[in-house]
Amino acid sequence: MGLFESVPPLIKIILIVAGAVAFISIISSVISGMNKSYGNCQNVSIEVGQINNKDGICYSVNKATLRMALTNTGSSPIHSFIYVSDGETREELIIPRSSLNVGKSTELNAQFARDKNPTVRLIPRVETESGVISCEDKSIFKVNVINC
Repeated sequence: MGLFESVPPLIKIILIVAGAVAFISIISSVISGMNKSYGNCQNVSIEVGQINNKDGICYSVNKATLRMALTNTGSSPIHSFIYVSDGETREELIIPRSSLNVGKSTELNAQFARDKNPTVRLIPRVETESGVISCEDKSIFKVNVINC
C-alpha cells in the first residue's frame, strides 16, 4: 500500500497544484532578484526640467510645497533624494514607482514652510549591492529658488 493511495483524487490534485505554484513563485523571485539593476555614484547625472515654463525647482507659498522636475540623464537608476533646505532641514524624498530609471523624468514635491526664496540642495541616492548610498558629489544646489 503506497503513501498516497488513501488520499482522495481531489486532494491529490490540490496538493500538486499548490506545489507547482510554490515552485514557480520561488523560481520567479530568484530570477527577479538576478535582474535587479544596481547603481553607483560615478554614473549619476540629473537634469532639472521646467514647471510652468520656469525653472524646474520652485516653491509654492500657498501650497507650502517645493516642486522639482527632474530627469535621470546618467546610467544608474536613482533610488531617492535627500532634500536639504537652507542647510538645516533634511528629508528623504522617495521616488514614485520605486526608482527613477535611466532616461526617465519625475516631479517630486516636498513640504516647505518658508515664504522667502530658499536655498535648496538635492542629494541623489542610489541602491548598491550593499545598500542605499548618498551621492554627495552629484548634488543639485539652487540658491534663491523662485516661486512657481
